[in-house]
Amino acid sequence: MRLRIMKYVGVMTLLLTISMSVGAQTITGTVHDIETGETLPFVTIGIPGHGLGTVAQADGKFSLRTDGAGDNDTIRISMIGYATEKTTVGAWRKKSQVDVFLSPIATQLDQVTVRPHDYKKVRLGNDYHTMTVQVGFNGGGEDTVEVNPPGAELGTIMKVKDGRKYFLDSCGMNLTAFTPDSAVLRINFYQLQNDEPDMLLNKEPIYVTIYKNQSEVRLDLRKYDIVAEDDFVMAAEWLVDLKGKEEKILFSGGFIGAGIRYRTNSASKWKKVPVGIAMFVDAVYEK
Repeated sequence: MRLRIMKYVGVMTLLLTISMSVGAQTITGTVHDIETGETLPFVTIGIPGHGLGTVAQADGKFSLRTDGAGDNDTIRISMIGYATEKTTVGAWRKKSQVDVFLSPIATQLDQVTVRPHDYKKVRLGNDYHTMTVQVGFNGGGEDTVEVNPPGAELGTIMKVKDGRKYFLDSCGMNLTAFTPDSAVLRINFYQLQNDEPDMLLNKEPIYVTIYKNQSEVRLDLRKYDIVAEDDFVMAAEWLVDLKGKEEKILFSGGFIGAGIRYRTNSASKWKKVPVGIAMFVDAVYEK
């Protein structure tokens, strides 16, 4: 993955792109719920250690590049609420079409989250409203090889005070361009470990649908009971296959606040860019 910088009369646009290899080895398949047989949307599929991964589309179908991976390398299939499955690249290469079945995990009653009665409200992150700097996902037309694959993800660090427990009430993002008619993003909240996103804080998937020319996204988080006790990362995950489509989604950016963390898919390493992105969280903590 590489960072392409584009400038237009004082406006800087950062498009996170990945070059797709010509003649890449690809495995296609469909993910199902093992109990109902129904297809499962937005399941994460990746080959750890090789930076290869994707996300199943709304109809459960996926396309996974395997060039560079050996037959004995592991493929990991995961989704919140389902048991993670593993297989080998070689096992899938033998099939013309793969069908994957995931088993639901029995729902357990979690402890009730007790929110403070005497609290202070705070906004974390960046609430930019500018087009001077723009950051986002990029599609590509039929004649290009640059595209963000399903599973590409970018976000920023939310810094909190030591010794405080933060209850996340809502989150938001400010957009400067959104060209598809509509698309679904998955919003992820990660613990920060060694300055990198690590385990998920949210216990169920969080989706938001965005529509063409929408400029702001606001999402109520209270029903998810997300609590953070240390610095964490809010990230937006691009779920739509943009290959061959001249589409893009751009966020307002800036040079104040924490920089961007991004990766091409769940199996790739997180990288840093010293530019901020317009993502923020409204939270409360006990006084």
